[in-house]
Amino acid sequence: MAAVAVTALLAAVVVVVATGRTNRRVILYGDSLAFEARDVFALSLQHGDDIEVVDRTFGGTAICDRLDRMRRDLHDLQPSAVVLEFIGNNVTPCMRGPNGPLTGDDLVQKYREDARSATDIFAGAGVHVYWMGAPSTATAEESVFASVRRGYEAESGRLTFATPPLPRVRFVDAGQAVLDHGRFAATLSCLPSEGGAEGCVDGRIPVRALDGLHFCPVRTGPADDRCPVYSGGAVRFGIAMAQPIRRDLGL
Repeated sequence: MAAVAVTALLAAVVVVVATGRTNRRVILYGDSLAFEARDVFALSLQHGDDIEVVDRTFGGTAICDRLDRMRRDLHDLQPSAVVLEFIGNNVTPCMRGPNGPLTGDDLVQKYREDARSATDIFAGAGVHVYWMGAPSTATAEESVFASVRRGYEAESGRLTFATPPLPRVRFVDAGQAVLDHGRFAATLSCLPSEGGAEGCVDGRIPVRALDGLHFCPVRTGPADDRCPVYSGGAVRFGIAMAQPIRRDLGL
């Protein structure tokens, strides 16, 4: 049922966060983690009417769900940069093999092949490509998720030594912003902007959902709407994803 729901709604999820006359577009592709952080990501890139952020995020999706859309977006939207965050989902039809949903090494290999395809779509056309590393999780799938992240890191160097070199592909370990010295943590030290109204208690604030994967602190899993309370994890992850784009676009 989850796979059917995701597939049915995928084409409809097209949200332009900033409007008006723009000079540069940034497209955010991703799953539920990027979906949770998309508002903060877009706000972090606001620069008058110069930047338009196009949202292509939806929970449960994988890279292969978006490859055809990426090709159309390259032609139709002519982005300056694309940001891609996919932790390693396998619930949609394109992530199924002969024996059911891909798992283990087969899942990791599929993500690496699809990451290469996504990179090639954009990098060869002069678009800056940012592969985002999601934060470590407290789930049984963490070892597979970690392998997927390592594939993205390798992708960032694949075209650097091509002829001609294409150093416009970067890996950004944005998930580190939601970890405690590189390790999963349900809470982190509060930011200066976070007080009692945001959920800061005794200098600590929740940054992860109860499922050990997502961000919204009052949920046990993903959702298709915004978190009903302040989400410190989504704030940190959204800002971390936006920082390298801000720098490279001179914002």
